[in-house]
Amino acid sequence: MREERAKLSRSASVAQPMDYLLRRWNRFIEFLDDGRICLTNNAAERALRGLR
Repeated sequence: MREERAKLSRSASVAQPMDYLLRRWNRFIEFLDDGRICLTNNAAERALRGLR
């Protein structure tokens, strides 16, 4: 992905999302190493609804 990003100008529509992903790459792939990590926070959101 870094190689593909290097080919793009800053004004390319996909440049900003790619930069975001590349800055956070380790966090994005952490769930691959630990299957207990949930990809969404839906369970937490549902649990908080009862607190309002």
